[in-house]
Amino acid sequence: MANENVSVEKSFSVGVIELYKAWTEPEALKDWWKPLGRTLVAVDADLKKGGMIKYTFDSVESKDEQLVIEGEYETVLPKEKLVYTWNWVLHGQPVENGAYKLTVGFSEEGEGSKLTIIQQAEQETEGVNPHQEGWEKALQDLDEYLS
Repeated sequence: MANENVSVEKSFSVGVIELYKAWTEPEALKDWWKPLGRTLVAVDADLKKGGMIKYTFDSVESKDEQLVIEGEYETVLPKEKLVYTWNWVLHGQPVENGAYKLTVGFSEEGEGSKLTIIQQAEQETEGVNPHQEGWEKALQDLDEYLS
């Protein structure tokens, strides 16, 4: 079964600069982003084309259960657009069919801003899917953080 692209967008009451910082600055990310209920403990990001990115999340159970998301920036247009690969790693091994490409757009909207995410599957089979509801929850958490 082929994966379908996931697309979400949300408006925020803050300007695009503050929104971009919340998405890219390690300390801000650690405050609001908790996929699958995990706590983000480390962010390694070289925010430039070809730069590597790695998010490490702790586990309630043990260090062996850490979730890692890693990838590479393909496009970096500050406060406008980020395109990067997104690969899930569990138990130190890449998750089969867990590779994606994310396009994250930042735009002005009235007195606030808007964030748009498009998640594209890198392979044509079902894998780990932080789909629509996962992204919607993340953007709600981001909105609460920025409020």
